Formats: sequence, structure tokens, C-alpha cells
Amino acid sequence: MIGDRMSQISSGSETGCSYPNRSKSADLKRNITYLVVSFVFAIVYQVPGWPNIFEDINGYPMVDRAVYENLLLTRNLVIDYIHDFTPIMYFTFEWSWHSLLAYLNRVVGLSADQIFFLITTFILWRFSFDVLTKIGWQYLPLLINPLVVNFAFSQLRTALAIALISFVWRGQRGIGLTVVIYILATTIHTAMIIFLICHIASHLFKNNNYFNFLALASIGAAIAIAIGPLREMILSTINDRRTDYLDMASSAAYLSFWILLLLFHGVIFKFRNRIMSLDARYSITILSIVAINILTGGYSTRFIAASFPSLLISMKDLGGNRSRMIFSIFIPYTIILWMYWFRILG
Repeated sequence: MIGDRMSQISSGSETGCSYPNRSKSADLKRNITYLVVSFVFAIVYQVPGWPNIFEDINGYPMVDRAVYENLLLTRNLVIDYIHDFTPIMYFTFEWSWHSLLAYLNRVVGLSADQIFFLITTFILWRFSFDVLTKIGWQYLPLLINPLVVNFAFSQLRTALAIALISFVWRGQRGIGLTVVIYILATTIHTAMIIFLICHIASHLFKNNNYFNFLALASIGAAIAIAIGPLREMILSTINDRRTDYLDMASSAAYLSFWILLLLFHGVIFKFRNRIMSLDARYSITILSIVAINILTGGYSTRFIAASFPSLLISMKDLGGNRSRMIFSIFIPYTIILWMYWFRILG
């Protein structure tokens, strides 16, 4: 902003009305550049063929991706055998996701791989655009992470819903469109209700005091309990079909970096007179879910992957030496994750 104003002053223009036009032109050029760079990054990201690499390493395809492909090939989407949906069933049976797959495959004529390519491109574009616009291009390579790979190439339903919500959750659109997007995203994946709660909390508890840190952390803890010990009871109450889940818990060692990041944020909230960004406040809630999941056996990695841009932004938001320290730990941690992904370790 200061740079824009200085360039306006030094331009020597005598007409005041030319300054806003020049500023708008610069903003438009910058935004177009961000869009192009993030889109190119999303395409280049896919060049290695991560699903094929995963299958070569493990001897089986990415699990969720294979499930969606099988639903298309066998014509076993929800809309193929349920024709009368009650209002709640549009959410619990994720009608929009199945309708989208059916439309792209049966009407547009795209193959499963082509559909997945489009969805993955959209997801990676949104992730990279957020990182690029908030903290800069130099942090884009940090998106090349096993958690993001698994999320964007396999966990397509959750990832698509998160990518849609990224257009509105920071309050960058009007309330009407925001509500519509959240409803649409929840009919893609009902877990978006959880992220909605986290997003609302990050907007409400915005003052820089320790009470707000505790409030954000407590909301995350409550969510972890709800999706852990209380999950079966809650899903049964709303007649959700998925009351049984495989054990997807991660070890404390695997999640150790994220617990450390939560502690860093806690220290800043308590001892520093510093206003945290919206992404940092949101990250505190997500990281609190992760911390409690260690005790309850909840599924943490999907929360981390879904919030990955905000987590990176929150690391930068720590500021100064704290930010450099956390990134210096994050990079070797990421290398270790890759070693597990490639089965070099474990």
C-alpha cells in the first residue's frame, strides 16, 4: 500500500483522478499475475503423476480415489439408487458430490481420471493462490507435502468442499453468497459443519488476549471429543449412514510438529501484545483438534491437510525469529514425512 502511494506521488501526474485509476490498474495486474502463477503451479504440481507413484510404492491405489472411480464405473452413486431425498438426506448422503460426478461423467462425457484432474487442479489452485497472496511465492514449494498430495489427489470430496469455502470463509464475499457456498459445500461433505464452526470462532475471538486463545482451543477440544468418543451417538441421532469408521489415528510422534506450532501460538497469545491474523486464530482451533485427537484416537491428518494454507500463513504470522525457527523445524519434518510416504522409513 505504501509503495503504491509513493509510486503515485512520483509519477508527476497533475490530475488527482488518475491516481485511483493507476491504483486499480496495478491491483488488477497483480491479481491477474497471482491467478496465472497459482494456476501454473497447480498444473506443474501434477506432472509427476502422484497417484501412479503412490500405487507403485504401496501396491494398491489411493483409497478414496479408487472408491470414487469404482462408484462411477459400477454406476453405484447415491443418486443411482435413492431417488427421493428428504431435506436432511441432501447433506447426510452428500447429494451434490454424487450429482457432480454423474453430470461430468454421464452428460459431459469425462472419464474418472479427467474428472479427478479438474478437481485436483481446482484444489491446488486455491491452496497456492491463498499462500501466494498472503505470504508470498517463496512459500509455494512448502505445499509440496505428502499431506497435501494425499488430500488433493485422493480425498477429493473433502478437498473440493474446502476449496469452495476458501472463496468466502475470510469474509471476502457478502453474507448471502457465503451462506449459499457453505450449504453447497456441506452437501458435498457434511464435515464442512465442523469447519464452519472453526471459521466462525476465528472471526468471533479476535482480540489479542489469552482468554481468546483458550476459547479457540476449547472449541477445538470440544470438536475433537464430538468426532471422537461422541461420534457414533451424534451420527446416529441424525441418521447419518457412517457411524463406523476405520481407525485413522496418527501417533504423537507423527503429529509432534503441529503440537509444537500450537504451543508457539499459545506463548505469543500469553506473553506478546500482538494481534493474530484470522488464519492464525483458525489454525489454533484446528491444532487443538489435533492435540486432543492424540488422546481420543481421532483422525487428525485430514484436518491438517484441509487447513494447510492457513497453517503455513500462521507460521509466518509468528513473526521474526519465532517464524524462522518454526520453518527451520518444519522443513526437516516435511522431509521425514516424505521418507515415510516413499516407504524409506517405517
